[in-house]
Order: sequence, then C-alpha cells, then structure tokens
Amino acid sequence: MAGRRVSRVLALESLRPRGSWAGLRGSRDTDLDREQAERQAAEYAVARADADLLAAHEETRRTGARPAELGDVQGRRERALDAKEEWLLSTGGEAGIALGTEAEQLAATRPELTEVREALPPASSRPSGCTAPGRPSERPATGRRTTRSPAAAC
Repeated sequence: MAGRRVSRVLALESLRPRGSWAGLRGSRDTDLDREQAERQAAEYAVARADADLLAAHEETRRTGARPAELGDVQGRRERALDAKEEWLLSTGGEAGIALGTEAEQLAATRPELTEVREALPPASSRPSGCTAPGRPSERPATGRRTTRSPAAAC
C-alpha cells in the first residue's frame, strides 16, 4: 500500500500524464498534498505495526524466561513440607504424632488413587453424572459439593 502511495506521489510530482492532467485541471497541488498525507499515514501505520511486533516478541521472550527464574519449585515445596512435618512431629505432642500417622496413610494411598484414576475411562466417555473416585462433584439442585466413593464411580 505504501509503495502504491509513493508511485502516485511521484506521478503527481513529475511530468507524467497524471501530473500534467492534474496541473491542467488546477488540482495538482491539492492532489499532491492529499497523496503525500495518505503516504505518510500508511508509513506511520507500518511503523506502528513494526513497533507492536517488536514489543510482542520482547514480551514473548520475557514470559518464556520466567519459569526458569523460579528454579526448582517442586523441590522447594517438598523440602518445606518435610521441614514442617518434622517440626510438627517434634513439637506437636500427641496431636503431632496423630497427624504424622495420617500423613503416612495419605502418602501410601495417593499412588493407589492415581492408579485407579488412570484405569478409569476419560470423563468424556463416561455416562452423565459419573465422576472419578475421590473427585468432587456438583449437585445441581443444592449446589453442595460432595465426594463420591469408588463404588459410586461408573
């Protein structure tokens, strides 16, 4: 588009037929001003689009680098949970011991739950109303959330 504008401006500025005809009609200066303004507007639009593209590339580069800046998030979480568990066991008394026992039982059942979930067909192929074991489901009439037992899964 900008190339076409440049050629129109050059045609009006030169002794080509278009420029000569515009001169005979008395509209050469008006036509030239209009074509130059349109060319400048097109050049501005192209420059703005180039700047927007560069900004988008820079934002993409910065966003891509953010996960690496976080480091080992999973490892830090595990260490924090281990430290909290150790503190609870050492200072929690009887309640701490009970919570430690519950945590061990939970840790033992998580792999089993994962195995059951993986063995179930995808939710899209299950009949309406069926959920995976241990996953919350909505009751539309009451809006209360419930957790279904493995026996209730389809």
